[in-house]
Amino acid sequence: MKDSIKLNSYLVFLIMIIILATWKISVMDVFLQEYIPFSISNIIFVILLFSLYLILLLFLNRGIGLKNMFSINVFVITLFMVYIYISYSYLSFDYIYANDKIKHVLLIFLFTLVPLMVNFNNKYLYRFFYIIFLFNSVYIILFLIMYQDIILSSAFTGERLGTEEINSIWLARVLGENILITFVILKKKVMKIALILFQLFLIILTGSKGPLLGLFIIFVLYNISNLKFKMKFSYKKIFTTFIKISFYFIVFAVFMFLVFKFIGLEYIYSRLSSEDTYAQNSRIYRYLFSFDLIQNNLLFGIGFGNWGYYFTGGVFGRNYPHNIIIETIVELGIIGAIPLFYLLYQGMKRFLSYMKNLFNSNVINLIPLLFIYFLFNSLLSGDLGLSNVEMFIFLGMLLGVDSSIHSRSTKCKAL
Repeated sequence: MKDSIKLNSYLVFLIMIIILATWKISVMDVFLQEYIPFSISNIIFVILLFSLYLILLLFLNRGIGLKNMFSINVFVITLFMVYIYISYSYLSFDYIYANDKIKHVLLIFLFTLVPLMVNFNNKYLYRFFYIIFLFNSVYIILFLIMYQDIILSSAFTGERLGTEEINSIWLARVLGENILITFVILKKKVMKIALILFQLFLIILTGSKGPLLGLFIIFVLYNISNLKFKMKFSYKKIFTTFIKISFYFIVFAVFMFLVFKFIGLEYIYSRLSSEDTYAQNSRIYRYLFSFDLIQNNLLFGIGFGNWGYYFTGGVFGRNYPHNIIIETIVELGIIGAIPLFYLLYQGMKRFLSYMKNLFNSNVINLIPLLFIYFLFNSLLSGDLGLSNVEMFIFLGMLLGVDSSIHSRSTKCKAL
C-alpha cells in the first residue's frame, strides 16, 4: 500500500513537471515559432487538460489522499473559481478578454491545486528547481543568441532591453527567478557570483523596477533571517561574518560602479522616475482610477474582465491595473476577493514559519522565497489570469508542502 501511494505521488509530481514544462515552452514560443510549423501556445491546454485527466484518474484510483485533496485550501480555490464563473456569466461584457482570462484562471488554479497533491521530499524539490533552472537558462541563452544586437544597443544607447515579442518585465522576472535558484542550488561560489551578477546586469538593462525591488526585498529578508547572534555570539563568528559581508559588498560595489560607468546614471534615473512620464497610463493613475470604481461597486465589483473597458472609456481589450489585489477587488468586489485574500494569508503565514531558517541552503527554502518574489511582482505588473502563473505555482507548493520536512531536509547537491 505504501509503495502504491509513493508511486502515485511520484506520478502526480511528474504531471506537475509536465505542466510546468509545457508552460515554460509556451513562453519560449517566440524563439521557436520560426522553426516549428505550429504554435506551441495552441496545444498547451490540450496537454494541461490531459494532465488534469490523469490527476483525476489517480484520485479515483485512491492514489491521492482525501485528507489532502479536500483540504480547506482546495475548497477555497473551488469557491473562488465558482464566484469568478458567476461574475463572468452575469456581469462580464468584454467577452473576448474575459473568455481568454477565465481560461487562464483555470490554468493558474490547476497550477495551485497540483502541488497540494504531491508528497514532497527534498529529492523531488531539487529535481523540480533544477528543471526550472534549465528551462530559464535555455530561455536566457536563446534570447542572448537571437537578440545580441538589441542587447548591445540597449547597453550603449540607453534603450530598455526587450523586443515587441519579449516584454522587458517578463524577461526581468525570468532573470530574477533564476538568480534566486542560482543562489541556492549552485555551490561553486565563483560561478554562482558570476552568474548572479551577469543576470542582475541584464535585469538593469531591462529597466524593470519590480524584479529589482523584489530581489532587494529577498536580500533584506536574508539579513533578517540570519540575525542569529541574539544572546549567544562569539567574536570569531562576528569577525567571520564581517569579512564575508565586506567581501560581497566590495564585489557588489565594483559591479555597480562598472554598471554606472557602462550604462550611465541618466538611464538608471530615467527608469526609476519613469512613472512620471506615463501620465494617465501610469500605475499610480491606474490605482487611483481603480479606487473610484471600488467605491461605486464595493460588494460585487464591476464584472470579471471589465476593468479595461471602464479605463479606456468603452474600448474592449486586455487592460488591467497592474496589481492583482486591486484588480480582484474592482472586478469581483470585496466578496469575490475574500477567497484570494485567504489563500494569500495562508501563504504569508507559511512563509513566516520559514523565516528562522530561510537561508540554510535547503532547497525547500526556495519555495517561500519565490512565492514572495512573484507575489511582490504581481502587485506591480500583470493581471490575475494571464501574467502571474508562477506566483500561484509557488503558492500551491507553499500550501501543499509538509512543513515537517523543513527541519529534516538535507542540503541540496552541488551543481
